Amino acid sequence: MSFDWGFDPASFFNKEYNKMKTCVNVVKRRTKTKSALKVIKKWDLTNRALHVRNGISYGVFEQIKDETETTLKEISMHLRISAKTLDRRKKEGKLNPSETEKILRLEKVFNKALDVFEDREDSIKWLKEKNIHLGDAAPISLCDTEPGGNEAFNLLGRIEHGVLA
Repeated sequence: MSFDWGFDPASFFNKEYNKMKTCVNVVKRRTKTKSALKVIKKWDLTNRALHVRNGISYGVFEQIKDETETTLKEISMHLRISAKTLDRRKKEGKLNPSETEKILRLEKVFNKALDVFEDREDSIKWLKEKNIHLGDAAPISLCDTEPGGNEAFNLLGRIEHGVLA
């Protein structure tokens, strides 16, 4: 006597297994991203300078881009790195020193926002929204220069200590 399941159990379980594998892979990617940002955050100035001189890998760039939930278009527009250049860097596997410096500046500001707001979504929102204390510019758009990135970073310090004036 055989039982009619009304569907193919093997097919059903294969689909469920594949869904579960996809979820596990997403969690692994996010875990790696957070770990990469934590590692970068701990670099001292000498380490940072060395990485800027040598350029970061395109993979590290993608992790920072994904963690900050920015698109290539946003990176291109705000950090003034053309889409064609980013495509070329993907093929080369590495960013040049100037591009690395901008990306690491974005990472530094984003990590400080995470420390201050203690919430990833709030940090992303703060990074992308115009801010009156930054001359009505979004903090991400100031990360293309050292003075601009420093101003966004310093504003986070003032927010952290309750001093906005």
